[in-house]
Order: sequence, then structure tokens, then C-alpha cells
Amino acid sequence: MCGTILSASMLTWVGRQYDRYGARPVALLATIGLGIVLIYLSQVDRIQAVIGADSTSMVVNFLIMFFGFFTLRFSGQGALTLVSRNMMMKWFEKRRGFAMGFSNVTTSLTFASAPVFFEYLIQRYDWNGAWMILAVITGLVFPFYILTFFRDDPEKSGIRPDGDFVESAQSKANRFPVVKDFSLSEAQKTIGFWVFSMMLAMQALYWTGLTFNIVSLFEHAGYDRETAVSALIRDCHHRNLGCE
Repeated sequence: MCGTILSASMLTWVGRQYDRYGARPVALLATIGLGIVLIYLSQVDRIQAVIGADSTSMVVNFLIMFFGFFTLRFSGQGALTLVSRNMMMKWFEKRRGFAMGFSNVTTSLTFASAPVFFEYLIQRYDWNGAWMILAVITGLVFPFYILTFFRDDPEKSGIRPDGDFVESAQSKANRFPVVKDFSLSEAQKTIGFWVFSMMLAMQALYWTGLTFNIVSLFEHAGYDRETAVSALIRDCHHRNLGCE
């Protein structure tokens, strides 16, 4: 929780860097940083041994894990997500709602299937091996993907937002005209900004807490580990997560 909140508080700074340098440089640094963080998390037991801490050293262990999860959330869930979503919105105007809806559905499906994939890696390669595999994927594979496919503005690629999409005569009327463009400081003084921000923040905090602790939560409720890691994608009768 502490790592999530601190990383979220720094995303405004990431937004400024995105506006200044564009999508590709910021995304590239974020994914390389994410790979380094995953390597760090795979070695936390050795770091603990080097420092000389044991399982009862609560402050040292907290700081070790706090740094890991702060940098994990900041580079991956924070910076990389921010850059990707903002870049996508630049490529769509009239069909932005459709693009965001498609993105949200895809993100939800991959998010729901992630625990199953992670559990497979943990069972086969242990927890530190799983971190290392993810580090290779994010630190080496993702940069090539970003360099190949990420583009900051469609105009720089010689095309227009939405491509060759032609809107119908009925949809040409702007049903939601922009009355005023707000700066960050102006937006922070409105109640609407905080309503939407807190709604998104609570969603992120809830799903993070549930996903990180899903095995222990389900074990406390009497379900086995296999049921826990597949709960987010299992299609059960009568919406009962425990049924077969």
C-alpha cells in the first residue's frame, strides 16, 4: 500500500516528462527500469542476508520490500501504463471511446489471467526464478516492442488520428463541447477531479490488494491454492467461485 501510494504521487512528474520527451523515450526507460526492479526482487533474500537481517528485523525487511514494490509500481503499473494509455488517446479522436473500451477489455482479460501464469512460473522455477523470467521478458523483449511499435503522434507518421475513419452526418455534431480547458492546478480545485481520481484510486488499491494476497485470502475462506489463482478467470455456475 505504501509503495502504491508513493508511486502514484509521482505520476504527475512522469506526465510532465511524457509531454516533454514523448512516448518512446519514457516508455523505454520505464520498461528497462521495470526489468531491473524485477531482478532486485528476485534477490531480496540474498540482500537480506548481506545486510544481516533476519525474519524478525521488521524495519529492515519492510524497507527492502517497500523499495521493491514502490519501484515496481512506479515503473510498470505507473509510468508504463500512463505512457501507453496517453499515447493511444493521441491516435484516436472520434473513435477514442471505442479504442479505450477495447483496451480496457483486453487489459482486464490479461490482468485476470496473470495469476495463473505467475503461479505456473512459481511452481516450476520457484519465486525468485519467476521474478528473473519476468525480468528478461520486460527488460529485454519489451524494449524491442516499444522501439518497433510506439509512436508519439500520428501526424509524425504521416497520418491522421482515427486513420481513414469517416464519421456519419449524424455524428458530426459535438454533443459534449469543451467549455473550458483546465490546467492541473485548476483541475485540482474542482470536486469532479477528486471524485474521479478517488474512484480510480480505490479501484487500483482494491485490485492490487486482492491480487497480491489472493492465495492467503482464499485459504482463509477454505479454498485451495489452485482455486485462488484461477478465481479471476474461472467461469462457474451461479457465479460461485468454488464450484467446478
